[in-house]
Amino acid sequence: MTINFRAFADFFSRFSGVSPWVFEIWDREDRVFSSCNEKTMPDFSDRIGALSLRVIEQAGFQYEMPEAGISLYGVPLPDEAEFPLALVGYRHDDLRISGESERAEDLRRVEDFLISLQRLLVERTQIQKESEKMAEELIRQMEDLYLYAHISPRVKGLTFSGAMLRKLIRELLETMRSDIAFAILPDQKEYNAFLVNEQSIPPAIHPETFIHSLIKAIPAESPSLREDYFIVNDSSQNPVYQKLFTGPFRFLAVRIASSETFFGWLGLVSFNLREIFRRSELELLKSVASSTGIALDNSRLYAESLKLAKKERFIRNIFQKYVPAEVVNEILERGERDAIPLGEKRLLTLLNADIRGYSRMSKTLPAEDVVSILNHFFLAMGNAILGHGGILDKYLGDGILAIFGAPAARENPALDATLAAIDMLKDLIPVDHFARQRYGIPLNIGISIHTGEAVVGNIGFDRKMEYTVIGDVVNDTFRLQDIAREKPNAILISKATEREVGRFIRTRSLGVRSLGAQESEMEVYEVLGTEESSGITALAAEDHDDPAGTGRL
Repeated sequence: MTINFRAFADFFSRFSGVSPWVFEIWDREDRVFSSCNEKTMPDFSDRIGALSLRVIEQAGFQYEMPEAGISLYGVPLPDEAEFPLALVGYRHDDLRISGESERAEDLRRVEDFLISLQRLLVERTQIQKESEKMAEELIRQMEDLYLYAHISPRVKGLTFSGAMLRKLIRELLETMRSDIAFAILPDQKEYNAFLVNEQSIPPAIHPETFIHSLIKAIPAESPSLREDYFIVNDSSQNPVYQKLFTGPFRFLAVRIASSETFFGWLGLVSFNLREIFRRSELELLKSVASSTGIALDNSRLYAESLKLAKKERFIRNIFQKYVPAEVVNEILERGERDAIPLGEKRLLTLLNADIRGYSRMSKTLPAEDVVSILNHFFLAMGNAILGHGGILDKYLGDGILAIFGAPAARENPALDATLAAIDMLKDLIPVDHFARQRYGIPLNIGISIHTGEAVVGNIGFDRKMEYTVIGDVVNDTFRLQDIAREKPNAILISKATEREVGRFIRTRSLGVRSLGAQESEMEVYEVLGTEESSGITALAAEDHDDPAGTGRL
């Protein structure tokens, strides 16, 4: 314990001012403190120095009287730094001690007095040192808290870069009183950082090579690795690390890891052995390393999520050319396996739309003109179908087959299909106008709708798959289309469909009709419009009165 005697300068000075005592503190060679500021005293430096040396060497009370009126006394002051001191007091009065008994009593009182002062100095200094130590520890803890509070927000974001980690390492170097601060990530070298204090690092040290050798020498079975760190507080006491550099150093490395991934090491090196790595420094470094691991994991997951999001947007953009957005969303949310399993039986409604007089149109017009008309037609019809939750199963050259009720389930796919058909007739008007104005060709269609069970799913092999529907409901829908040819721009539905839409759609029965296959029959209904509208009926009647097929819808 080093005596902070200057903290007691006022005490000694006041005491000397009202008494014949002067106090000095000496080391082995010289005076280091004196309470005498103004008093004119004989110069007894040599005698006092000699007395102080005897006090220090013999570690006990010493005294002498060099001349009349002057008495010198001294006691040792303990010191842990191996710089022993002597507290010397001398009197400057005319007090003479005549008898031996009086002299012994006086010496005893003086010795007790000096020892009391000695104890007072020691106790006060201990208290002061403890206070200073507590204050220093508090300051360090505040610095640690500041560093962690400063670093923590950076490593909790979704993006974490090598530049951010290097800045973090710089702050560790400045705050934690080290000569080298580093981060090593073997599989992500863009994050590696080696920052040094140029003023204190030995010239022979190449930081990156040195740190790699330290990490390589970490024993795999070190007990501390169970707590995710490795520490050497004095390399001279460790044969393995003593070989890596002749001078002493201390080394602390903490694992950077998340719950599932080991990334590398975060650590410190110091060539100052007057201190050791404190527990609070270890805990702070572990917290920073843990947060860094989480940040690296978050950054990786965020990058992967961006890639997945980009891929999903691409899939959506492609898929939405064939199915409506809500169908795409449901498929992606449900997952590939659950969305469209092979061979799934569903209650579906199919819609078939067919262009009337297509053969005559294809023979009359050049192929590029036919394609132009078809593109306008498919655009208008496709939007109507997609707008009601259907998907376009096939383009049939002069027609469309659409599915309602798969892959995403619908509350009433039959009603969706029927409402889509009504919109298709409305949307046909501008397409018909385009074909008439540009090519002189009228455009009329027939629509058939049928509801029934079918097998739906992916058909094909791994290099070419097609999502489609198989079953009698498909064949019956096309056979119903043959009946629809009798009336241009008509919507014909089966009995099964009518049962699902009768509350919402006005229809009229066309009776039981033969479907021309194995004596199959079906009651057929014509759609007249919704309960709120009768426009379809009038338009259909107008076209029915035009046997040449020249009327407009």
